[in-house]
Amino acid sequence: MRVYGRFMRRIGRWGGLFGVSVLLAGCPLPVKRTAVVQPSMVLRVVDAKGQVLGKTKMSLTWASHPHRRIHKTTSYTADDKGEIRIVEELRGEWIMPLMMHGVPFHFWVYCIRREGYETHEAEVHRAERGKLVTVQIQLKQGKPQRPCFFERRQAQAGGRDRAR
Repeated sequence: MRVYGRFMRRIGRWGGLFGVSVLLAGCPLPVKRTAVVQPSMVLRVVDAKGQVLGKTKMSLTWASHPHRRIHKTTSYTADDKGEIRIVEELRGEWIMPLMMHGVPFHFWVYCIRREGYETHEAEVHRAERGKLVTVQIQLKQGKPQRPCFFERRQAQAGGRDRAR
């Protein structure tokens, strides 16, 4: 009886610790964070000679991995100085860091099109809260050769992949 009691106390200590660790490892714990859903950006559009290209159209698409979601596409037009100013947007979201694929990675694709110039498309993979991203884009003369990111994704999905 005495041996059994010591054994149960020892298992009780270690068993409780083991049980809690198994529970935490197998149970996703939600954590709230503030994510940048639209970075603070200033894009300046110029031609090959450095001349400002005003009234240029741009689309900014917010997407995330690992679930390959397109959340939103917003259109902008450059002012007379060739600048496009984008205001930062933040959003609270629940993530599950202990769960596989539980933490989304946000990125943005901007696509610039103007008649008489090639399509320019690039990605922004990192945007910190409160930091301004400044980019100067030099468009090459030519014709727009391809659709933008959001349009390609819609075509691949047969129209099923909509902004959410």
